[in-house]
Amino acid sequence: MEYEGLIRGTFFFIFFALVTYGEMVTPDMHRVHHSVLIRETNSNFGFNFPYWDRLFGTYRPQPARGHEQMTIGLSE
Repeated sequence: MEYEGLIRGTFFFIFFALVTYGEMVTPDMHRVHHSVLIRETNSNFGFNFPYWDRLFGTYRPQPARGHEQMTIGLSE
């Protein structure tokens, strides 16, 4: 019986993650904001919900160079 609660909780967590995908800002989503590229720096301002970025057209789903190749910081 103990496993039943664990399994039920796991399914709830997976369901919640699938339903809220794209509704909450993830670290990858916000990381784009810290890029050295101006068009990416001026995007993804939200830290909880991406609604404002989508409403005002500042949402960027991925950095242009991808997350591994993206340079983070301030341009000189």
